[in-house]
Amino acid sequence: IAKRGVTVTEEKTGEGASVLMCDDPFRGWTAKGQTASLLIDLKAEQSISALGHYGRIIYGAMTKETGLTPQHFLASRPYRYAISTSKDGESFTTCAEGVFRVIHGEEIIRFAEHDARYIRLEILSTTGQNSLRKEYMDVPLSMGELTVYHGMKVADIRAQYVDRLARFGNHLL
Repeated sequence: IAKRGVTVTEEKTGEGASVLMCDDPFRGWTAKGQTASLLIDLKAEQSISALGHYGRIIYGAMTKETGLTPQHFLASRPYRYAISTSKDGESFTTCAEGVFRVIHGEEIIRFAEHDARYIRLEILSTTGQNSLRKEYMDVPLSMGELTVYHGMKVADIRAQYVDRLARFGNHLL
Protein backbone atom coordinates (compact mmCIF):
# COMPACT_ATOMS: atom_id res chain seq x y z
CA ILE A 1 0.00 0.00 0.00
CA ALA A 2 1.35 3.43 -0.89
CA LYS A 3 2.87 5.21 2.10
CA ARG A 4 2.31 8.77 0.93
CA GLY A 5 0.18 10.59 3.48
CA VAL A 6 0.07 7.64 5.91
CA THR A 7 0.74 8.70 9.50
CA VAL A 8 1.97 6.79 12.53
CA THR A 9 1.43 8.03 16.07
CA GLU A 10 2.62 6.51 19.33
CA GLU A 11 -0.67 6.52 21.24
CA LYS A 12 0.72 6.61 24.81
CA THR A 13 2.80 9.75 24.27
CA GLY A 14 1.11 11.32 21.24
CA GLU A 15 4.53 11.42 19.58
CA GLY A 16 4.69 11.24 15.79
CA ALA A 17 6.38 8.10 14.48
CA SER A 18 5.70 8.51 10.74
CA VAL A 19 9.42 8.04 10.08
CA LEU A 20 8.51 4.33 10.28
CA MET A 21 6.76 4.71 6.90
CA CYS A 22 9.57 6.46 4.98
CA ASP A 23 11.14 3.41 3.25
CA ASP A 24 14.46 3.95 5.05
CA PRO A 25 15.15 1.49 7.90
CA PHE A 26 18.43 3.32 8.61
CA ARG A 27 16.50 6.32 9.99
CA GLY A 28 14.51 4.32 12.50
CA TRP A 29 12.39 5.37 15.46
CA THR A 30 13.09 4.97 19.16
CA ALA A 31 10.34 4.85 21.80
CA LYS A 32 10.43 6.48 25.22
CA GLY A 33 10.33 3.03 26.86
CA GLN A 34 10.28 -0.67 26.10
CA THR A 35 6.68 -0.83 24.83
CA ALA A 36 4.60 1.16 22.36
CA SER A 37 1.16 1.37 20.84
CA LEU A 38 1.57 2.58 17.25
CA LEU A 39 -1.53 3.77 15.42
CA ILE A 40 -1.18 3.71 11.64
CA ASP A 41 -3.74 5.87 9.82
CA LEU A 42 -4.04 4.93 6.16
CA LYS A 43 -6.27 8.03 5.64
CA ALA A 44 -8.86 5.92 3.80
CA GLU A 45 -10.36 2.49 4.17
CA GLN A 46 -8.34 -0.07 2.20
CA SER A 47 -8.08 -3.81 1.82
CA ILE A 48 -5.15 -5.07 3.92
CA SER A 49 -3.67 -8.53 4.52
CA ALA A 50 -0.27 -8.12 6.15
CA LEU A 51 2.02 -5.84 8.12
CA GLY A 52 5.75 -5.91 7.52
CA HIS A 53 8.39 -4.84 10.02
CA TYR A 54 11.94 -4.18 8.92
CA GLY A 55 14.27 -4.03 11.91
CA ARG A 56 16.32 -0.89 12.32
CA ILE A 57 19.51 -1.26 10.34
CA ILE A 58 22.67 -0.23 12.11
CA TYR A 59 26.22 0.07 10.92
CA GLY A 60 29.57 0.31 12.67
CA ALA A 61 29.70 4.11 12.77
CA MET A 62 26.36 4.19 14.63
CA THR A 63 27.82 2.21 17.50
CA LYS A 64 30.66 4.72 17.74
CA GLU A 65 28.29 7.73 17.51
CA THR A 66 25.85 6.44 20.13
CA GLY A 67 28.24 4.54 22.39
CA LEU A 68 25.88 1.56 22.25
CA THR A 69 27.08 -1.94 21.46
CA PRO A 70 25.54 -4.12 18.74
CA GLN A 71 24.03 -6.15 21.60
CA HIS A 72 22.17 -3.05 22.82
CA PHE A 73 20.74 -2.50 19.34
CA LEU A 74 19.58 -6.12 19.23
CA ALA A 75 18.08 -5.75 22.72
CA SER A 76 16.06 -2.76 21.44
CA ARG A 77 14.24 -4.86 18.83
CA PRO A 78 10.52 -5.46 19.28
CA TYR A 79 9.66 -8.95 20.47
CA ARG A 80 6.02 -9.64 21.47
CA TYR A 81 3.33 -7.86 19.43
CA ALA A 82 -0.42 -7.62 18.84
CA ILE A 83 -1.97 -6.19 15.67
CA SER A 84 -5.56 -4.96 15.52
CA THR A 85 -7.48 -3.02 12.89
CA SER A 86 -10.45 -0.67 12.71
CA LYS A 87 -12.57 1.11 10.14
CA ASP A 88 -13.53 3.99 12.46
CA GLY A 89 -10.59 4.36 14.87
CA GLU A 90 -12.80 3.44 17.83
CA SER A 91 -13.57 -0.30 17.64
CA PHE A 92 -10.53 -2.49 17.02
CA THR A 93 -10.42 -6.20 16.22
CA THR A 94 -7.28 -8.24 16.88
CA CYS A 95 -6.00 -9.92 13.73
CA ALA A 96 -2.54 -11.18 14.78
CA GLU A 97 -0.45 -11.81 17.89
CA GLY A 98 2.97 -13.32 18.31
CA VAL A 99 6.68 -12.64 18.44
CA PHE A 100 8.96 -11.11 15.85
CA ARG A 101 11.56 -13.68 14.84
CA VAL A 102 13.65 -11.95 12.18
CA ILE A 103 16.82 -10.29 13.46
CA HIS A 104 17.56 -8.52 10.16
CA GLY A 105 15.55 -8.10 7.03
CA GLU A 106 11.78 -7.82 6.90
CA GLU A 107 9.30 -9.99 8.73
CA ILE A 108 5.81 -9.99 7.28
CA ILE A 109 2.88 -10.91 9.50
CA ARG A 110 -0.02 -12.12 7.39
CA PHE A 111 -3.66 -12.17 8.44
CA ALA A 112 -7.05 -12.59 6.75
CA GLU A 113 -7.60 -9.91 4.13
CA HIS A 114 -10.15 -7.31 5.22
CA ASP A 115 -10.95 -3.60 4.94
CA ALA A 116 -9.58 -1.14 7.51
CA ARG A 117 -8.40 2.43 7.81
CA TYR A 118 -6.50 2.12 11.11
CA ILE A 119 -3.92 -0.43 12.20
CA ARG A 120 -2.74 -0.61 15.80
CA LEU A 121 0.61 -2.31 16.33
CA GLU A 122 1.22 -2.89 20.01
CA ILE A 123 4.77 -3.76 20.95
CA LEU A 124 4.39 -5.57 24.25
CA SER A 125 8.07 -6.22 24.96
CA THR A 126 11.57 -5.95 23.55
CA THR A 127 14.17 -8.61 22.92
CA GLY A 128 16.14 -7.14 25.83
CA GLN A 129 13.25 -7.58 28.25
CA ASN A 130 12.80 -11.16 27.12
CA SER A 131 16.51 -11.91 27.50
CA LEU A 132 16.09 -11.47 31.27
CA ARG A 133 19.59 -10.00 31.35
CA LYS A 134 19.73 -6.97 33.61
CA GLU A 135 21.97 -4.95 31.27
CA TYR A 136 19.36 -5.14 28.48
CA MET A 137 16.07 -4.90 30.39
CA ASP A 138 15.77 -1.10 30.15
CA VAL A 139 17.01 -0.59 26.59
CA PRO A 140 14.28 1.42 24.79
CA LEU A 141 12.37 -0.03 21.86
CA SER A 142 13.78 0.83 18.43
CA MET A 143 12.26 0.01 15.04
CA GLY A 144 13.25 0.54 11.42
CA GLU A 145 10.37 0.45 8.95
CA LEU A 146 6.73 -0.61 8.65
CA THR A 147 4.89 -1.58 5.47
CA VAL A 148 1.19 -2.40 5.03
CA TYR A 149 0.35 -4.99 2.38
CA HIS A 150 -2.80 -6.12 0.62
CA GLY A 151 -3.53 -9.16 -1.53
CA MET A 152 0.05 -10.36 -1.69
CA LYS A 153 0.87 -13.95 -2.46
CA VAL A 154 3.95 -15.64 -1.01
CA ALA A 155 5.87 -15.10 -4.29
CA ASP A 156 5.11 -11.35 -4.14
CA ILE A 157 6.32 -11.15 -0.55
CA ARG A 158 9.57 -12.96 -1.44
CA ALA A 159 10.19 -10.60 -4.36
CA GLN A 160 9.61 -7.59 -2.11
CA TYR A 161 12.00 -9.02 0.50
CA VAL A 162 14.72 -9.71 -2.10
CA ASP A 163 14.39 -6.13 -3.41
CA ARG A 164 14.71 -4.63 0.08
CA LEU A 165 17.60 -6.90 0.99
CA ALA A 166 19.40 -5.79 -2.18
CA ARG A 167 18.88 -2.13 -1.23
CA PHE A 168 19.69 -2.32 2.47
CA GLY A 169 21.38 -5.69 3.14
CA ASN A 170 24.94 -4.64 2.36
CA HIS A 171 24.97 -2.33 5.39
CA LEU A 172 24.02 -4.86 8.05
CA LEU A 173 26.38 -5.31 10.98
